Amino acid sequence: MDLADSITSSEINNTSVASRNFAALLENNRTEFVISKFENYLIFIISQYAKVGNLYAVTLEQLENGVLNPSPVYDIRHLFGDDSIEIEAGVRFVVGQLNIRTPIVMCLTLINYELETLRLVVEALKIHFSIQENGNLNSE
Repeated sequence: MDLADSITSSEINNTSVASRNFAALLENNRTEFVISKFENYLIFIISQYAKVGNLYAVTLEQLENGVLNPSPVYDIRHLFGDDSIEIEAGVRFVVGQLNIRTPIVMCLTLINYELETLRLVVEALKIHFSIQENGNLNSE
């Protein structure tokens, strides 16, 4: 079974905030995804523990003259919960691979932060969503 076949999803409709959630089996670990689009930022909760274990704020750095850098550079701030260089690198990898320019609040709580696991997280997100450069989410 490939990753696309292992994804289950649902949509939360009873709120003014656009939210989607789904789960996928990544390296034999159930991984839950919740993505919410607010007016000016996105929230990503990605967890293999069925709970929020950390929270990071991710923003795109701008050049001094206010022009966006063509190669995105992300400022990542730990807000609370578990914190390590490994987790921060994982957050940076996921956001960088998705090329999102909208500010993000992200929980990334995984059993391991190895490159293959992070690639599978990105693949699951790309299978389930089209994330446009302006931060809009389109479900596939």
